[in-house]
Amino acid sequence: PDERKSSRPGERKSSRPGAHDVIVIGIAGGTGSGKSTLIEKIKQEFGEMITILSHDFYYKQHDELSLAERRELNYDHPDAFDTELMIRHIKALKNWQPVDRPVYDFTIYNRLPETARVMPARVVVVEGILIFESRKLRELFDIKAFIDTDADVRIIRRILRDVKKRGRSMDSVIDQYLTS
Repeated sequence: PDERKSSRPGERKSSRPGAHDVIVIGIAGGTGSGKSTLIEKIKQEFGEMITILSHDFYYKQHDELSLAERRELNYDHPDAFDTELMIRHIKALKNWQPVDRPVYDFTIYNRLPETARVMPARVVVVEGILIFESRKLRELFDIKAFIDTDADVRIIRRILRDVKKRGRSMDSVIDQYLTS
């Protein structure tokens, strides 16, 4: 392995980045504001040096509820997320440790049993509508960006995304948008 000299004689230090070498960027904004578009631009700039975590991956699991009951939950509230798990995962990534993040299925409004392996990188981008709500999470970000987009543009983007990619009906998307 590639190693470099430590400040202590006779000791070798790994060349892998440490927590001080990892930049964590938080990108927040309302639903449909353009967070994913900004992340794509960042990916183009940093290439393989980037890892992305979406707050949406961390929706809480609700196996105890029926599908109809899960549909009624407010997913645009801080209590909908397992933010503590996300904080632990960001800290692990900053210490150059891989994590197994949850996999969330929007069509069943629940987490799947499997997880997805996330490898550490020099740049960790965290995105979500409520990532700045938690002080503990907010304090992990070296850079914070909030995207402000007109509500009429955001609702159109959300309808298109949720109908095409998440298997929702237009009525359910509009109802959820208006009620939560």
